[in-house]
Amino acid sequence: MINTYFSPRQIVDVDRNSEHILNRYGIAKTSNKSILDNAFSNNFNGLFIVDLLNCFYEVENIAHTEFEKYEIPTLVDYLKRSHKYYISKRIPEIEQTIDNITSQESNILGSFLKNFFKQYKYDLQRHFDTEEKNIFPFALKLYNYHYFDDVSHIKFLKEKHNFVMKFLDNHKKEKSELKKIEQSLIEYKSKNVTTLSYLDILLQKLKNFHVDMKIHSEIEDNVLDNKIKYILKKSRL
Repeated sequence: MINTYFSPRQIVDVDRNSEHILNRYGIAKTSNKSILDNAFSNNFNGLFIVDLLNCFYEVENIAHTEFEKYEIPTLVDYLKRSHKYYISKRIPEIEQTIDNITSQESNILGSFLKNFFKQYKYDLQRHFDTEEKNIFPFALKLYNYHYFDDVSHIKFLKEKHNFVMKFLDNHKKEKSELKKIEQSLIEYKSKNVTTLSYLDILLQKLKNFHVDMKIHSEIEDNVLDNKIKYILKKSRL
């Protein structure tokens, strides 16, 4: 288990996959300062980052109660950083691998993957845009209203209340598209003697993204959403 006294260099030496979390927070992987010192100097919550790193080691046993102790601004900051990382890093890398598969030879698989991921990216971007333009601002303003008596955005909160509640009620849907495509590719691989050389790379990238999205969804759906609903119930907006 990682703790706050581990340095980024030590963490990456244990597992290079941890690097993507450090990148999200702009923490240099070569730093010998502790995660706590790195977080403090950059105004991050070091305990949250450590819980996040440990969560990636035991994703199947993820318990959202681990993250319930964190306040809304910390959760929103993580979710926004993850959105940016997915769109700028994870998805382009997957698209590049799909392009490599398609360029190897003309095949139905390549065409299917391109079409599937094009639609997946479009739907994901729309979802992120809705959250960043509506849900996250609402959550932050609601937090300030409830805990600091900030009434400067009360009009915004009342106007967005019904929209946000409807969005949250429809939020907890099965996000299994990545898992389904991953399983389909595994089946394709088992049935084809001549496996495309980039297929294993694509499977690993999809697996990593699926794990990342699972943690992201757990924090979003079962922690942030519940905190918003709790405050709305208490404040009776």
